[in-house]
Amino acid sequence: MQRLKFSSDGGSAAIELVAFSALLLLPSMWFSIDVISRQNDQFAANSIAEYALRAWVLADQPNSQNFEIAIKQIATDFHEAPKSVSWKVDCAGIDPCMPKGQVLRLRVTVNQASALVAMRWSK
Repeated sequence: MQRLKFSSDGGSAAIELVAFSALLLLPSMWFSIDVISRQNDQFAANSIAEYALRAWVLADQPNSQNFEIAIKQIATDFHEAPKSVSWKVDCAGIDPCMPKGQVLRLRVTVNQASALVAMRWSK
């Protein structure tokens, strides 16, 4: 049996290239896909919050059922599962959210991303 000589330059460059690129490429691809997924969730949370609050403010008779339908439809338009989207409307402590002229705040959470949008209800 031959002894291995670690000081020799013999070997296959193709095998080394494939092995090292797999060791370096797979973690960087995993990290990139994770960052892109989180960025997608943040973009979806911002957009859902803006469009949903605009729909609430522009509605003649807003109610929570129509608002929930609007959020689910907007989430579906952004290819997000409605189960992964949660929201909370804050009317500065006023309940129900009916008086005109107050500031409405909507916090939307998509998976781990969260967005807060505020708008004055002046219609």
